[in-house]
Order: sequence, then structure tokens, then C-alpha cells
Amino acid sequence: MEIKKRSSLAIQRDVIFALFLRELRVRFGTYKLGICWAFIEPVAFITVLTAIRTAGFKSMGAQTDVHGIPFAIFFMLGFMLYSLFQKVSLQASDAINANRQLFAYRQVRVLDAVLARVLLESIIWLSVIVILTLGLMWLGMNIQMVDFLRFLSAVFGLLLVGFGLGVFFCVVKQRVREMEKVLKILMAPMLFISGVFFSLDQVPAKYRGYLDWNPVLHAIELARGAAYGSYSSIGVSMFFLYSCGIALTFLGLATYRLEWRRIVAS
Repeated sequence: MEIKKRSSLAIQRDVIFALFLRELRVRFGTYKLGICWAFIEPVAFITVLTAIRTAGFKSMGAQTDVHGIPFAIFFMLGFMLYSLFQKVSLQASDAINANRQLFAYRQVRVLDAVLARVLLESIIWLSVIVILTLGLMWLGMNIQMVDFLRFLSAVFGLLLVGFGLGVFFCVVKQRVREMEKVLKILMAPMLFISGVFFSLDQVPAKYRGYLDWNPVLHAIELARGAAYGSYSSIGVSMFFLYSCGIALTFLGLATYRLEWRRIVAS
């Protein structure tokens, strides 16, 4: 019987799929509610913020939307896209520590573990966005998607930023353990400066220049503008988002290229 040889690409595909299933089991297999936990956090966050802001604006007689986006949709897009960035970055940065024993197998590479984690987080959070959107439509919310390709472009640019940042910290942490704390410190203020709670045009003009350095803010504002034509996404740029994403991905992969042999040997 002739033994069929697999290509390196086929081997890598199978390895990533096996690591993906392993990550899925580890993440949700030990909890009784399993994957439902992925819905509990965003639903609670969106419900509380929408109730607070709606009550506050109604008491002042103001509109209960932001440039035509209902508060629930506004917060959902902001929180879910920020969470996607955060989860991808943190999960990718810990890929080596979580899979170190598997690197003894020649077929398993560090980058495969990172890609499996990024793929899992992307599928989970994008699925949650779709399901929450369908749920809000069922509740009678005004759901729009003016430019779906532009929306996907903003999401993919955000994934590039998270992936590049995660790979860089994943590698650098193996030399400098304190970098793990640096990443957590970096993530702490991101929730408040990434446009989750506000739109960029609500910020005084003299402060916008500081926030414009945050690519996550660009991704969230671009996604909102792609969904609702009435939403003002002036001040953000798809070019800047992808420039940051490509630069961080290049930095992460270059660092990985320099260090992978030492990581596997350690």
C-alpha cells in the first residue's frame, strides 16, 4: 500500500484544528454553562449601560440614540469589538505557556498555537455579535448594515492589531516575565479610551488628537459608521487602522522569527 505524503500546509491545517478543539474543550468544557458564559458578560454589560443611559437621557428629554444608533446597538458594537481585541491579544500572548508541553512534537509550532487561539476567539465573539444582533432584531430594534464589507474590513483590521500585539508579547514574555504585567496595565485603560462608552465627536476637539492614536477606537467607530449611515465616523481612518495592524503583525512575526528556536528548546 502506497503511503500518501501530506504537504506541510495540510499538516499545519490539521495541527491548528487539533489545537483549536483542545482550546475549545479547555475553555468551556469545565463549566456547567459552557459556552453560554460568552453571552452572559456582554448581555449584562449592554443591559446595564443601556438602562442607565436611557433613563438619564429620558429624564433630560434628550434622544435615546447616538446619531441614529439605539443605545443597545451602540454599546453592543463598542463592547463586543473591544472584547474581541482584548481576548485575541491576551489569549495569543499566553499561547506558549498554555501549550509548552506540546512543542516537544515536531509538527506543533508556536505560531500554530497562537493561530488556534485567535481563530477560537474570533469565532466565539463574532458568533455572539450575530446572535445578539438577531436577538435585538427580535425585540424590535432598528438594526442596519449599510456597508457590510466595510464593517468586515474594520473587524479584520482590529484582529490584525490584536494578533500582532499578542504575538509580540507572547514571545517577549519568554525573555522578560514582567512584560505580562505590562500588557495587563496596557489593557486596563483601553476600555475607557476606545469609544465603547462614547463616540469620537462627543469628545472636545482639543482632546481628539490624543485618542486618535488608538487603533481600537478607529475600528469601533468605523464599524458603527459602516452599520449606520447616519453615524458620523469623521476623524477615524481605515488606512491608519490597517497601518497599525500591519506594523504590529510585522513586529510580532519578526520577533517570533528571531526567538522561536530558543523558545522551543527551553
